Amino acid sequence: MVPVNERGSVLGQFNANAKWTDAEVRAVLALAAYGMPARAIARKMEMPKSTVWAIVTGRMRDQIPHDWKRRKRRG
Repeated sequence: MVPVNERGSVLGQFNANAKWTDAEVRAVLALAAYGMPARAIARKMEMPKSTVWAIVTGRMRDQIPHDWKRRKRRG
């Protein structure tokens, strides 16, 4: 089962274009909640500072699943 939004698009690490796992995103959010600066988080997580900023500000990976669908099996 994979999470989908209102339009049926797959969310999170299950999206074909996802570069970061849900665990990595949660780690970024946790470090930010503890007050670590974006630059330090980016260095620690080995990701661009702009990605950290986008995750922390909710511009990336901020959708809540609307529904769950069965994942289609590949060949």
